[in-house]
Amino acid sequence: MDGTIAECDRVRDREQDYSRKAGRHGANIQAVTGPDGELIRHSPALPSRTVDITAARTYNIVTVCDRLRIPALADKAYDGAGGTSQAPFKRHLGRPLTTRQAAVKRAHARLRLPVERAFARLKA
Repeated sequence: MDGTIAECDRVRDREQDYSRKAGRHGANIQAVTGPDGELIRHSPALPSRTVDITAARTYNIVTVCDRLRIPALADKAYDGAGGTSQAPFKRHLGRPLTTRQAAVKRAHARLRLPVERAFARLKA
């Protein structure tokens, strides 16, 4: 699972549609893809200032994956989401990752590569 900001024109409230992180106006879209990168489901658009984990909880993506016992790989934005979602290790300031944590992080990134490609197709 992952989220992306689809760029759009300002529609109503400038603050609601503006993402400070992305630095542009848009809509937050959450999506779930299969292991091969095939798009399975995407959510309706939310204001782009909505944080990814909040958007996933709004549309019960984490809960559904947990109930169906589907392991979900996610990025750091979903850290603490619970259920079957797995986010990579976060590196804390001043503390390097251990060798094991670095290896797990690399494996996680390799498994998420098809998801990132699916999002590139979704944006196109």
